[in-house]
Amino acid sequence: MAAIQDDSIFTDSWWIYKQVLDGDHMHHEGIYRDLASFIGERFTDGGISVLDLGCGDARHLIGALEGQQVTRYLGVDLSPVSLSAAAENLPALGSAQTELIEADLLEAIDREDPDFDLVFSGFAIHHLQSEQKRQFFLKVAGRLEANGVLVILDVSREPGEDRATYLDHYCGWIMSSWTTLPVSSREAVCEHVRSSDFPEHPDTLSQMARAAGLSAAQEISARRWHRCWWFERTSGM
Repeated sequence: MAAIQDDSIFTDSWWIYKQVLDGDHMHHEGIYRDLASFIGERFTDGGISVLDLGCGDARHLIGALEGQQVTRYLGVDLSPVSLSAAAENLPALGSAQTELIEADLLEAIDREDPDFDLVFSGFAIHHLQSEQKRQFFLKVAGRLEANGVLVILDVSREPGEDRATYLDHYCGWIMSSWTTLPVSSREAVCEHVRSSDFPEHPDTLSQMARAAGLSAAQEISARRWHRCWWFERTSGM
């Protein structure tokens, strides 16, 4: 599967993406605070197992899991640079069984492992084409524990935005607002966005989720184009 057309920002130019994270340009801090509250309210009955698809350096999700009894954490990413950074953050999970694998996220879902209480994907599935996103929902629906949830944090298009309009709006915002990054870094991010980002409308994701036997998207947090939703298995599964 060739979901990400240009992944150099996560490999050769990891330092650029780290600057984006450090500057909170994509609103990670506020969204992950909201996610931490959701996780604390959702999981109150003991340990949880976590599958993190497109984990990057994992630091924000690990922070959102603080105070939870994580029994198992499996992080998946295509970038060895990201996984190396993630390895440095895993000790914060305490006694959890942890594993990091370099793999395509769709292939990783099919691994012969137990099901998970929380399947999380942060800023990853917008790299997938529409049919691949449908497969993502189908595969995840089959890997959730009975009371498990899928949480997606990603970019999405606004009402009335087609992909071309979204790309112009988003890259215009990057160039005008991410002023702590050098212009060359902002241009590199925009090059990645234009070649590799295929965001959907939230309603489209809900349709895909329902077709896979999951609930419609339920919003946890929203900051501009950056949104976090949760999905659960429906009673018919």
